[in-house]
Amino acid sequence: VIAKLLLFPSKFIDISDFAKSWKWYDEPVNFHAQQDAAEFVQLLLNQLMEHLPVASELFQGEICHKTVGTNFDFTSQVNEKFFIFPLEVNGHSCVEESFKAFLMPDVFEGEDQYEIESVGKINAKRFHWISKSPQILILQLKRFSYNIKTGKREKTCHGLNNEYSFPLSLDLKSIMMPQLEEETILYDLIAIEMHSGDAGGGHYFSFCGPPCTSSEKMRSWYKFDDTEAVKVNLKN
Repeated sequence: VIAKLLLFPSKFIDISDFAKSWKWYDEPVNFHAQQDAAEFVQLLLNQLMEHLPVASELFQGEICHKTVGTNFDFTSQVNEKFFIFPLEVNGHSCVEESFKAFLMPDVFEGEDQYEIESVGKINAKRFHWISKSPQILILQLKRFSYNIKTGKREKTCHGLNNEYSFPLSLDLKSIMMPQLEEETILYDLIAIEMHSGDAGGGHYFSFCGPPCTSSEKMRSWYKFDDTEAVKVNLKN
């Protein structure tokens, strides 16, 4: 598919051969059912990790989860690797607000105390930072939530009705581990994936363009929507 996109002179390519061979959790893809784009990327990178580790490592970062006792001397640290970094959007209007939400510690108190083997339950807080930034960063806006009452996945109220802004250039410094805070880790926006519809169905399309550090003359963005690829005004 990538080779066709790079080398074919046509405006679009036929990916039916890839779709027929692609397995969704070892099952053939149902073309009539909507598949989650972020989940697809996660599965694709997981498979790349097995067959082409160098390629998948470009997208791999690491989150540090540090649990600290508040009424007992206890510290525990776990590192979790990720390909896609999820951001809470419900109640937030921009990436910076979502970063602040990510830094808010989980509190273990009352009935939700943290349990330590051979000690028992204690009050604790769990902090989160990025300990290793990936070369290519994929952000997932958590626009869907699971409704326990209905048993269905739904678009969040904020994700459905409100504007959410993100910059052309993003610095991860504010969510890096404290000892790495002074480092500037900049990413240029090169692609946005959009979804129209609800959690049960809809349509995906995307906007892609060069890094914002490129010259103004070369900063042309395009909308890719099935067989259509059209130039768009970045300001809009």
